[in-house]
Amino acid sequence: MKLTIKILILALLPSVVMASAKHSLVKVDSHHNVSDTTTRLTDIIKSKGMKIFATIDHKKNAEKVAMSLPATTLILFGNPKMGSKLMACQQSIAIDLPMKFLITENNQKVTISYNSPKFLKKRHKVEGCDGAFKKMTGALAAMAAKAAE
Repeated sequence: MKLTIKILILALLPSVVMASAKHSLVKVDSHHNVSDTTTRLTDIIKSKGMKIFATIDHKKNAEKVAMSLPATTLILFGNPKMGSKLMACQQSIAIDLPMKFLITENNQKVTISYNSPKFLKKRHKVEGCDGAFKKMTGALAAMAAKAAE
């Protein structure tokens, strides 16, 4: 009986993971190519007084090892004051900070993706910090929308 329950749990686990992952990313279609979308996002992030910690061109890195990827760029950015507030509420959220924008191209469609703050709050079981999460939600949505237009 115990073996049957374990098998059932293992069989259902992928669908549980898929269901929770479904709402973990916010995706916004861009009207620009990956390079222009990356530049637009970078400019917007800087104009908000945030720090860009790194920009990673995964396509270029893949080419260096004789592999090919569609255009895939990751921007790591943040506001240490906001991030520190969130980490003071729940230290484990540091694994998901700084924030990231992923800009990808598939089938000639460019998409900006980022972690949903609501998902991060739930993932890390954050108590409080509602104001910080609300501010983050609005800021990420506004930046992605502006870069995509």
